Amino acid sequence: MLTHHLLDSFAILPMVAAGPLLDVGSGAGLPGIPLAVARPRLKVTLLDSSQKRCGFMQQAAIELKLGNVTVVHARAEDYRPAEKFPQIVSRAFSDLSEFVKVTRHLLAEGGEWLAMKGCTG
Repeated sequence: MLTHHLLDSFAILPMVAAGPLLDVGSGAGLPGIPLAVARPRLKVTLLDSSQKRCGFMQQAAIELKLGNVTVVHARAEDYRPAEKFPQIVSRAFSDLSEFVKVTRHLLAEGGEWLAMKGCTG
């Protein structure tokens, strides 16, 4: 748990800007919740299509007193926030091309994707 999930979530911390940050397909809240803990001023939106996972993430945010976390239950392609995000992260959402395709409308002009994908070779 520690090395494969928590420390893996912190690996992108040096690349995370001031925010806000969208974590797509958050699942159990990784990497969004650890990033929100590490950077209390960073506004983090956790997006997932599963109500059950969203409930878990909401409870985790409450228990950890993370006022900088918002949990949204929606599919990425259907989500229409008031403002776009300067950074969008994904750890286990889908393959890279699908990630970019379904989140393009959520990325602010000049923004960047932080795709936490393993590499082969």
